[in-house]
Parts: sequence; structure tokens; C-alpha cells
Amino acid sequence: MKNYLFVLLPALLMGLGACRDKDTSPDLTSSLVAQLPATYLVTGVDGKTLSGANATVEFERKSNDKLLAKIKINDGQVQVDDRLEITVMAIGLEGDGLRLPGLKSRYQLSYTYLRNKGVSDVNLYQDGKIRGGIGYYKSTSQLVSVAFF
Repeated sequence: MKNYLFVLLPALLMGLGACRDKDTSPDLTSSLVAQLPATYLVTGVDGKTLSGANATVEFERKSNDKLLAKIKINDGQVQVDDRLEITVMAIGLEGDGLRLPGLKSRYQLSYTYLRNKGVSDVNLYQDGKIRGGIGYYKSTSQLVSVAFF
């Protein structure tokens, strides 16, 4: 009888583990995982608008519909190292303002930074390129925008 218990108990535990809830929503984020070179525009720095190309946006997958965006600007004029948690939602192809050939899918990104909500769109192309941008307020007087293409 004890021998059956040693066989039955692990089988029961494996069966219960397999019944756990799994995320069955469509995976929207895996195709967006990338480190992208970006250009930036920062307004409100001592009353100035600064721009440049020394920026990166890195998307890390958190779940099927959540990304972590790491935004870095490393320029003599501007230093930024911010993180935004982004919710991803698939949207239709018809609103594409870029009109570049090979559009595969479009996504709406929703995020909050310092209690300020933001929404932007990104496009994914057949060749794997991701094009879009993110803009957010760092404070009441400073707006950071990054574009990746």
C-alpha cells in the first residue's frame, strides 16, 4: 500500500499543477521585444527644446499584453534613463499614417508615467522592423518624445 502512495502522490501533484490557470490571451508582445535606436525631442529644459539621435528604446516582454520600455538618452545635452510599463492592444491596419509597404500589424501602447497617461501607436512590418514613438511628461514642464524607425 505504501508503494502505491509514493506513485500516486507525485502523479496527483503533477495533475494539479497542470490545471493551474494559464494566460490564454493572444501574445501581442513577443514580436515587439527589441532594442531600437531612436531620436529624441525634449522640451522644457531651461525653456529650451533639445533634440538628437543618441537615444535607445528597449522593449522587454512582461506578459502577453504588457511590455517594459527602457528609454535612454545619453547625450551631452540630455540624460534620461526612464522605465514605463506599457499595455499593448492590437489595432487595425487602416489608421497607418506612415503608409510604408510591408505593414504586418499595428499596436496601441498605453502607459502612465508620474500619474500622466500616454497613448501611442507602433507599427510592425514584415521584415521585423518596428516603427513608432513614445511621448511622456517627466514633470509638468518637461516633455520627452522618442521616435524609433
